[in-house]
Amino acid sequence: MKKTTRYSPEIRGDSHPPARKPGAASWPVRPIPKTDRLTQDAAPCCSGVPLTANYCSTWAKRAFIIPMPLVDLLRDYNTLIPNGEDSVTWHLYHVGLYKRHSINAIEQVTYLHSQLLKGICDFNTVCFHPSWPAGKQRVSTVDGVTVHEFGRATFSGLQLPAPFKRWLDSLPKPAVFHLHTKFVPMNFALMRELRKRGISYVFTPHNPYSGDTLKRKGLLKRFYANVVERRVISGAKVVHALTNNEVATLTALGARSVCVVPNTIDEPADRIIKPRPERVAGRICYVGRLEILQKGLDRMIAVIRHLVKIDHLDVRLHLVGSGTDSQQEAIRALCQENSLMIGKDVVLEGPMRGENKFEFIRSSMVYLQLSRWEGLSLSILEAMAVGTPVVVTDVVPIQLQYGADTGGTQVPNTDEAAIREAVVAIRYLLGLNDVQFIQVAQRAQHCYNANYSSAVVANALERLHLG
Repeated sequence: MKKTTRYSPEIRGDSHPPARKPGAASWPVRPIPKTDRLTQDAAPCCSGVPLTANYCSTWAKRAFIIPMPLVDLLRDYNTLIPNGEDSVTWHLYHVGLYKRHSINAIEQVTYLHSQLLKGICDFNTVCFHPSWPAGKQRVSTVDGVTVHEFGRATFSGLQLPAPFKRWLDSLPKPAVFHLHTKFVPMNFALMRELRKRGISYVFTPHNPYSGDTLKRKGLLKRFYANVVERRVISGAKVVHALTNNEVATLTALGARSVCVVPNTIDEPADRIIKPRPERVAGRICYVGRLEILQKGLDRMIAVIRHLVKIDHLDVRLHLVGSGTDSQQEAIRALCQENSLMIGKDVVLEGPMRGENKFEFIRSSMVYLQLSRWEGLSLSILEAMAVGTPVVVTDVVPIQLQYGADTGGTQVPNTDEAAIREAVVAIRYLLGLNDVQFIQVAQRAQHCYNANYSSAVVANALERLHLG
């Protein structure tokens, strides 16, 4: 009997794709249950309309890259006076590196926020370099964004450098900071210094404080969240959640106001959708960190094992992204355990950026990501933007519905079910004819355009500040 491990669970169930009517191109998708829906009564909502777990397009048209409570804060400061009167410039400071095409998702978000907001505010970034002496400081301007750089923070980030504190005292008003990422001790130090000076801030955790997020060092993380992070959350003017999944936990941790706003991406130069014959046959791709547990790479490798060894399909999984030596070695071990060959069945492509990355995704048949926990993955949005159908776990609350059909499918977030249903979904996609395939690809792109595109966000910002 074949040994079954956590990384290679057996596939059970029908070995054939579900039946469909001749000529149909509808996708086998599980509808989102009504119990998953959040209403204005169930959770705070920045736009004043009901939110659903999959971001209906009606709400998305009102989505803002900065939460409405933050806008109210800026108005409280008399930062924007309508009807053509003189206005006061407001100053926004994102804590993080300013870097386009970064492999770090937070840095990608910071860059994108700067491009959408720098025309309507004084946009700044603030970063601390661990390799710099504590007394060093530098200010520069890049692409119209003011970049403030400081030396290292000591004691695991809890002691901020003296030049930064002096700089805080000299900031023009009104000023608002934006802190990112959970379980970062520096955010606690920043919270203390900002509150001491009466400077408000927005906090974006980028992931929920529950579920699989706590699998590693769970006891320590729970303690930190309830004792330290709680003060960062409760001190924020507004906590910015990426999905509805985060709202209940953030409220329990003391958030005064929670606003759900999805991510968008640094978009491709064009929106060309490649027809099936122009794509690389059998290419299934993933883009992101080579983090086995969170990103579900073990599940994805098990899917490829079933498609190659049981269904005898000519498919390959291409992993695009950076990973440590130990992560790459673990992937090789998983492939060996699943009787797959590195370079043939699973290909480590390394990192890609910009148009090269988009062209690679555009030429793939399927984008696959079976994460165990996730915020709102930028790479999934990138795949949808170029019209590549996605197969993802339902832990990613993404809008895939377009009319009566979908541009992708979500599978349950359990090992066996995720693998089994992902196999069915990929077999279904590979079985479509050219016309059916392009229909699914177009729906994937339509879902992105309607719900997550920078045009939607930019128009909302223009209506908010200038309309």
